[in-house]
Amino acid sequence: MVRVPTVILEKDGNPILGYFLKEKLVSLTYIDDIDDKVDGLTMVFSKFFIPPKEGDKIKLYLGYDGMVEDMGEFYPIGVREDYGSFTMEVKLTPVDFSKPIKQKRTKSYKDIKLSALVAKVAGRNGLKSKVTVEDITIKSKQQSGQSDIAFLKSIAQEYNATFAIKSSTVILAPKASSKDRDKLPKISLALADMIELEIEYSYKSKYKSAEAKYRDTEKNKDITVKVGGEEPKLVVEGSFKSDADAKAKVQAKLDKANGGTVEGSFSTTASVTAGAMLTLVLPDRTIEHLQIKQVQHTVNGSGYIKQVKFTK
Repeated sequence: MVRVPTVILEKDGNPILGYFLKEKLVSLTYIDDIDDKVDGLTMVFSKFFIPPKEGDKIKLYLGYDGMVEDMGEFYPIGVREDYGSFTMEVKLTPVDFSKPIKQKRTKSYKDIKLSALVAKVAGRNGLKSKVTVEDITIKSKQQSGQSDIAFLKSIAQEYNATFAIKSSTVILAPKASSKDRDKLPKISLALADMIELEIEYSYKSKYKSAEAKYRDTEKNKDITVKVGGEEPKLVVEGSFKSDADAKAKVQAKLDKANGGTVEGSFSTTASVTAGAMLTLVLPDRTIEHLQIKQVQHTVNGSGYIKQVKFTK
């Protein structure tokens, strides 16, 4: 299944490091992740050269036999020269840390749509945004001594969304357990498309409803918000600003509590992307509504292979 890799790097639209990529690339590892982590790209070369500098925007294309896919844009975060093995390691991420995205801020946001809030935070860091979860109105939200990247991660966790920064875009997308999962891209693979497939099932009680209570200070009364109507019921604790806020967070808690019933992994040369919904077509059954949570792209002397982790 391992095939001959094609690796292309561009800076300002022009190919770079052509000689080193063809002759001196020892290994390349790109981790495409949705679990609130920043993707990482590491390249090791068998000869020293003048590496890309801080703030340079590098575009990566990966594929087989000259046919490539756009993996996005990356920025250098470090270089290590090893004079023992005479190798140079270059590390990059899709976040330009020369910009103030890691600067801690204290700000308040009031009566704002979720998509508008994400766009506002992304925009001040020179990033675009894409929000495909339910676009609720947030009555008030406080960013208290948090960096913008930490703040965005916390919002994603609060509403049980996946968080990623790819190609200069902040992405909040649904998880497999969410009712919005139909908005995600879909991938279907047969057993012949995979090697070393492993699937682990976790049998646990699933909640059929959730409930939260909060105090509406404007109306001066206690409010009960329910999602679903059957037992068993999940009781949610927390502070809520409105019925819409409470309902969204209760639904997110219910989705999260019912997730994680299937975990698995496999290797493949097929086109796969972290965050996509996955269907496995096996000889004896079809498993639907899985989600790819990580794809590790590895290029080395053996070829190019993708290690995939999925969940439900």
